[in-house]
Amino acid sequence: MWRLRSEIYTEVVIEPEKIENTNIIISVSAFSDLNSENGNSIPANFRLCDIYLKKEENDLLEAFSILYNELNCFIDRLSFVSYGKASLQNIISISPDIVKLGEIFEIAVPQANQTRKTNNILLSKLNYDKPLNPQYRRLERLMRLGLNSFSEEEKYLSYYSLLEEIANNESAEYIETTCNKCGHVTPTGRKKTGNFIKNLLEQHGLDSKMRKEAESIRNKIAHGGAEKNKEYFSNVAKISSHLEEICLIEIESRFEIDIVNRLSNHIIDIPMFKHSCMAISNHDFEFISSSLTVNLRFVKLKHSDEAKFENQSSSVGVSYNQRPNLSEIAFPDILMPFSKEEEIVAYQNIGETYYKYNEQLKAKTFYFKSLNIAEELDNKEAIACGNANMGNTYRQLNNIIEAKKHWNKSFEIFQDIKSPMATTVKKWLNEN
Repeated sequence: MWRLRSEIYTEVVIEPEKIENTNIIISVSAFSDLNSENGNSIPANFRLCDIYLKKEENDLLEAFSILYNELNCFIDRLSFVSYGKASLQNIISISPDIVKLGEIFEIAVPQANQTRKTNNILLSKLNYDKPLNPQYRRLERLMRLGLNSFSEEEKYLSYYSLLEEIANNESAEYIETTCNKCGHVTPTGRKKTGNFIKNLLEQHGLDSKMRKEAESIRNKIAHGGAEKNKEYFSNVAKISSHLEEICLIEIESRFEIDIVNRLSNHIIDIPMFKHSCMAISNHDFEFISSSLTVNLRFVKLKHSDEAKFENQSSSVGVSYNQRPNLSEIAFPDILMPFSKEEEIVAYQNIGETYYKYNEQLKAKTFYFKSLNIAEELDNKEAIACGNANMGNTYRQLNNIIEAKKHWNKSFEIFQDIKSPMATTVKKWLNEN
């Protein structure tokens, strides 16, 4: 079961509790309940929120999209029922809710912010002494709401509302109603903004398909009904980046000012640090591999007929030193073995993973743990397997004498219990 772990803020303190419906389970707890570092110093207005996806889903990013939407819906309801402020403070991680000792699993951490260099600004750059048409004041407010919003959907609505505001101020067309019986046309006095916005988007290089998609997404956000999956959020982010540029250019031309800090590219999807990890004890994890996936759109913000929009998606490997420090509370719970037999298998699996990634000293440590428990239980087959694994590890460490000691023990036991593995181990002995 996937778990999205986050930190939320509520103006009205909510008591720790667990609720559920047909799709998800939601658990809200105090940070102090986790016995984590500094947990007791965090105010009660800040809570740890875990949302679990009940249905089976193989794709981590698809699961994240579903749970992220559920999280925002939950915060909406919290704000409404408490009649106070409620907000998402931080996405901590998405991972399985629980893993077995020795199990390899995926965990991902969204990287929400794009690091960029900025220039200091002089107040004289604001051109505040120049008179401004009062009808344009609202454009600045909508732009600020879009730039400051954490939610991609809220950004989208702010930018689209800004274009609607421009259309409402500048469109020359008015909506009229026609009587079905007599054909009399009655002016409504309301501006016809749809065509104006379509023409504006076309002027900025959006083709017919993207213009329709822009309007469709606006209606889905405003009126609901859309399936909130990975594709949906990706499309929202992609079109939103276009709208942001268009709003910027249109405001800049009307206010006769220059924007000091610009973006040369937009992140058009949720960038993810994705890790493959393994549980190696009741409180410790080992990173196996990591990658950072970022979808970027490179743009020219100054409008021209030659302006081109370029999409580029990249997934890059991350070295050990480049991996972000994950909080201890980001990881899933570990289900420890219920029996000594399960311990043998768990430690053997950990050893095999280290062996596969050429971490022979670590492999030897866990193979040895597995072998010790097998000898304690006098489990002949497990003892034979443990010695075979130890032999292979010593061979990789170029210690053939120790390798043969363990292979000989393994061969004798496999032969006694009439296992076909005796032939394989005998071959290793002959070859070395």
